[in-house]
Parts: sequence; structure tokens; C-alpha cells
Amino acid sequence: MDWTLEVVLLPVSDIDRSIAFYRDQVGFALDHDTRTEQMHIAQLTPAGSGCSIVVGDLPAQTEMAPGSMRGLQLCVADAAAARQGAAGSRGRGERDHRLRRARRRDVVRVQRPRRQHVGDDTTHPEGGRGGSGTGVAADLHRYLQQSRDGVLAALEGVSEYDIRRPMTPSATNLLGLVKHLAGVELGYLGDCVGRPSPVRLPWVDDESVWDSADMWATADQTRQEMVELYRVTWQHPDRSIDQLGLDAPAYVSWWPEARRETTLGSLLVRLVAETAQHAGHADIVRETIDGRAGRDHDEIGDATWWARYVERVQQAADAHRAPGPAARS
Repeated sequence: MDWTLEVVLLPVSDIDRSIAFYRDQVGFALDHDTRTEQMHIAQLTPAGSGCSIVVGDLPAQTEMAPGSMRGLQLCVADAAAARQGAAGSRGRGERDHRLRRARRRDVVRVQRPRRQHVGDDTTHPEGGRGGSGTGVAADLHRYLQQSRDGVLAALEGVSEYDIRRPMTPSATNLLGLVKHLAGVELGYLGDCVGRPSPVRLPWVDDESVWDSADMWATADQTRQEMVELYRVTWQHPDRSIDQLGLDAPAYVSWWPEARRETTLGSLLVRLVAETAQHAGHADIVRETIDGRAGRDHDEIGDATWWARYVERVQQAADAHRAPGPAARS
């Protein structure tokens, strides 16, 4: 079994300043910067690296003193060239000083071959991978991403009120579907496959998820916050799919005992099915709100075609309508 180090939590005193340093001065890619009422975390990845750093205020970080992390090694082919390139990227003075300080802390070392991951060249524009390879895993991955995109597309152009209000007797609502699916992704293809995500969901940690707290957004949870959270969560399951494979063992603690031991492949199939199901819910809810139907609506026919189609469907249903009470004379 291969063991990989993918995320390192760094304790820092100023999150924004740390982001600026690693992104603007050292040249790390900012994978995401998530800010909510409960947390602020950012993930950054060195060019060509299979491991990322996370700065923020997660409990594991706040328990450590800022600057207490020591001995981490950033591996490059040429330490002198890396130092020169980073220091000269946007002016030398302060950056040169900080890079010298970084070297004293053993950040720059010798090259070590990078482990290649399947799908590294198929990054989705919104943060997930599109699954452009071949085989069953790639097909499932591609269908998953299509459904993810469909869920978010249903929110486009909808008011803050309409994305939150309950649209069915069971309170189904657009933003709640997004919030729910974020937890489903991190649960099944994170915790259950032995790869807990550094992104923790308060409604999961306090177990209010079992009271359906993941199915609706509170008044202070913004659309941007929930949408960004969902996009960020794609990255972790995507890496699980790429690195572990469909046959990797999995364990679902909340399932009946006889079914708890399963595989990543089985959970991926379940995730694809659940996401597609909720994407369908989102389409129906959106059409109920303002009449906007699915993405192929206009390709099928114009307004006249659809009116005639609905009429034909209604006529077929009317043939089975229960007769009303007989009129009294």
C-alpha cells in the first residue's frame, strides 16, 4: 500500500498575510480561500507538488503556536535558482530577506521525484477534475462532475429568498441541496476511505446533521459561502478517486453493521447516484420557482412546442381522471 502526504496544516498568526506570502512571494498556487462565520482556511500548493499546505483557524492549528512548525522540506531541483526566482518575482528587498529566513528554517532542500497522480492534467475550472481519462472510474468521475455542475447551475439568477425557501412539504430548497451535498462528498470519499478532509463542517462535528441541519442554510450562511464550500469539497474526493482506486477498502460507520465494510468504488457509485438525484431535484425546484427548465429545454422545442406537448400529456392524464360527484337535481 502506498502512503502519501497530501496536506500539512501550518499554524500562523495572520492568515491573510500568510496567504500573500506563499502565493505572491514564494509562488504557491492558491487552491481555495474559504471564509465563513465559523472558520477561515486556505489551501496552497507548490508548483509540481502532490502535497499542499493549509493555513487557517482549524482547531488543530489554533492548538499550535504560530511559527512552531519546523523541519518541513520544500524540494526543488536547484535551490539557488528557486531562491533567485522567488526573490525576483516582484521586487527583491523584503522578499529576499524572507526567503533567506525561510532557508534558515530548512524550507529549501534537494530534489525528490514527485509521485504522479492519475488525472492531474484534467483539473476542472471550478476546482474539481473533469475525469477526462478512460475506464469505469473516469466515466463515474465525469458523470459526477456533470451532476455537480448541474446542481450549481440551478442557482443561477435566483434571488436570495428563492434559493432558501422550502419548495416541497419536506422543505426541499436549492441552497440546502448544495450544503447537503458538500457533506456527502466529504463523508463518503473522505472519512469513509481513511482520508479525513481538513475542511470540517460544523453541522457534522456537532452532529446536528442528524437533525437535518445540512438540508437548509441558516440566515447568516451566504450563497457565496455555500457555493464556494461545495466547490472546495470537490477537490478532496477527486484526489481519493485518483489515488486510491475503486477497489480501496471503505467503512461507513452509520450504515447497518452488515454493510459497513465496502469499497471506494461502491461509495463512488452511490455518490454519483445521489448527486444526480439531487441535481434532478434542483431542476424541478428551479422550474417551480420561475419556469426555467433543464439545460436542454430550448434545444428540444420553442414555447409553442412545449405548450402543445404539455397539452398532450394533460389529455392523456384526463382520460384517467376520477369522475366528480354527480350533480344534484
